[in-house]
Amino acid sequence: MTFLGKEGKRDINPLDRFLVDGLLFALMLSFGETFFPAYAVYLGFSGVAMSYLFAFPRLISSVGNLLANFLLHRFSSRRSIVTFMVLMQSISWILVLLCGILQANFFVLLLVFTFYYFMGSLSSPIWYSWLGHFLSPGKSGDFFGLRNRVLNLTMFFSFLGSSFLIQFLTGKSVFGLDGEMFAYGIFFLIAFASRFYDFLNLKKIEDVSLSFSYEEKISLKETIFPKKHLNKEFIILTLFSSLFMFSVFIAVPFFPEYMLNYLDFSYLHYVAFSMVAVLLKFITSQAIGRLGDLHGHARLFVLGSFIIANFSFIWFLSESFLLLIIFDTFVAFGWAIWDIFSITLLYEFSPKERRTFLIAWYNSVLIFGAFFGSLVSGFIFSALNGCCENPYHIIFLVSSLLRLGLVLGFCFFLKDIRSFAPISHPRLVLRVLHILPGEGIRFVPVSIRRIHEKIKLKPYKNRKT
Repeated sequence: MTFLGKEGKRDINPLDRFLVDGLLFALMLSFGETFFPAYAVYLGFSGVAMSYLFAFPRLISSVGNLLANFLLHRFSSRRSIVTFMVLMQSISWILVLLCGILQANFFVLLLVFTFYYFMGSLSSPIWYSWLGHFLSPGKSGDFFGLRNRVLNLTMFFSFLGSSFLIQFLTGKSVFGLDGEMFAYGIFFLIAFASRFYDFLNLKKIEDVSLSFSYEEKISLKETIFPKKHLNKEFIILTLFSSLFMFSVFIAVPFFPEYMLNYLDFSYLHYVAFSMVAVLLKFITSQAIGRLGDLHGHARLFVLGSFIIANFSFIWFLSESFLLLIIFDTFVAFGWAIWDIFSITLLYEFSPKERRTFLIAWYNSVLIFGAFFGSLVSGFIFSALNGCCENPYHIIFLVSSLLRLGLVLGFCFFLKDIRSFAPISHPRLVLRVLHILPGEGIRFVPVSIRRIHEKIKLKPYKNRKT
């Protein structure tokens, strides 16, 4: 199949443009979404307010995921839907900045952030089904491994620059403005610009209409009660993932306040955790993706979840920055595995004709889990705040225990549906651990060269589908 532009010229390989989309998305995450919780703390919002900030935008976005299938059948064009939502997300960062400049109250800030999440939730399932049209069978692990490397390399350098900038400007005045506010202004303008440029980039990718892909139309009743559309493997994956998100988000809302206020970490300390995470994901993602394509996506997914659960106990056991960041490196390694294989398993467990709907339903259930976890964390914090010297530690302990219990409970039920090269569990663990210091570092120069070649966006000759 040849991709032709408006004047008959060869178009760019769509997968290369999706890699550029990953780079631009990473810029928005780095300068926008990652700093948003710290921005809320800077504006004076803390405690239970932070749990609301993590809970309610996700609740509304779960509705957006369920509406994605209806949008697809109403407008047919994947490109039109995704690009419009991306444009709306770019505008939301201007609104976030205005909330700080105009000193808007908490509920206005919450409304704006909810709008941002809602736009993303409407486009996400459609984006995945759009991308899925161009992916070759059996290569999803390799592609997402490379795309994750693009994201994480971009995020690492973005974090490096942003953390030094905001730390340098803290306590200073710039053109009569507070230095921290000035830094946040730069960050959110970059988030706006990168998302807007992504809007222009995505508009150049070949559209995949509904009629071409034969997506099934799902009724509202079937959307709410989709039992007949779900296979056993998909149900197990969704149930485990949503409960795992519930346990994770019991702790997540309080990390920014805990680090910046309770532990009195600087912005450099705060961003260092994100920098280590994205650098580690960059080093390991490609090797992880290839290992999963060889020995099984579900096996790697379970192993990644187990690593996350075990090493997250450090937040209960220690307040030392050095110990926290060392052990959190392993947590990040587990999330690198999770990020790749939660997506690849979705592709394997969802037929093409129902992929948009099933991904939307999966995302919605996960978001419900995150919502209830954030809400429960607020209740726990309120109950402990007056009678416990350190309510954060109790919240972190509860979260870690739940994660570990879920992994142990589901590890025998999450299975691959196709055959992979056999390998014993001990050998698989050793192969995974070898990725961290060995294979991952070896792939760094190769990955940088491959990323450079891909994002040059050369014309694409032809592709068979």
